[in-house]
Amino acid sequence: MKTKMRGTVPPPQKDLGLWHLRRVDLLKSVDGEALKRFTRLLQLREFKRGEVIYVISGSRDEHMTRMYFLLKGRVKISSVDDTSGKELLLLLIKQGEPFGLLNSVGNESTDLRATALQASLVGYVQRDDFDKLINQAGACARLVKLIGERSIEVVARFEDLAFRSVLARMARVLLRLAHEFPKEQTCGMGIDVPLTQKDVANLVGARREVVSMHFSRLRREGIVAFQGIHLHPRPRRARQARRLTE
Repeated sequence: MKTKMRGTVPPPQKDLGLWHLRRVDLLKSVDGEALKRFTRLLQLREFKRGEVIYVISGSRDEHMTRMYFLLKGRVKISSVDDTSGKELLLLLIKQGEPFGLLNSVGNESTDLRATALQASLVGYVQRDDFDKLINQAGACARLVKLIGERSIEVVARFEDLAFRSVLARMARVLLRLAHEFPKEQTCGMGIDVPLTQKDVANLVGARREVVSMHFSRLRREGIVAFQGIHLHPRPRRARQARRLTE
């Protein structure tokens, strides 16, 4: 049965998809004509904050045959247990990045879910069309590198769950996010992703109440600050935060 794509179709705008695809790092070696032909295959969808982009619940799911591009916004990729409903946040996707590379990471008891963290524009094509473009552009090495980096990140997440305390996992996640999603602020370096305490709990695999308790400690010690829904690790306390990761 064919899966209906979620989200809303954006208003027609000349060369909207092409303009965004030219800013996808993985596609920068693709020549202009090939990219224009590829754009004609691209389907665009807009998503509101918190809206689910896809849920993959089996190896035959139609989303497994698609490649997605985050053209604007932020997206999280999570593994969700069918029985308990518990969510483990695996990856955060930045603007200009493809996703759907690790859509087989789940198993029979978990769903893989992509959710917009803020208003987002997503494009998708069939995986076969994407593979042809990458082969023609000679970008296979960069694709393999990206898949490897994502795989390492997911493995590191599970290793942290097995071997590190909740506080150590929180410190590692906050330092990594400040590096990957920097946002300069007068009070220090911010994280340019709107995260709730529940999101952080899902990132570190802990209960929200436990994460809240540790955030209270980090605030008291001046290691982090909050401004709205944005976190701000304090650079002057970076050494102290790194000690907590051990």
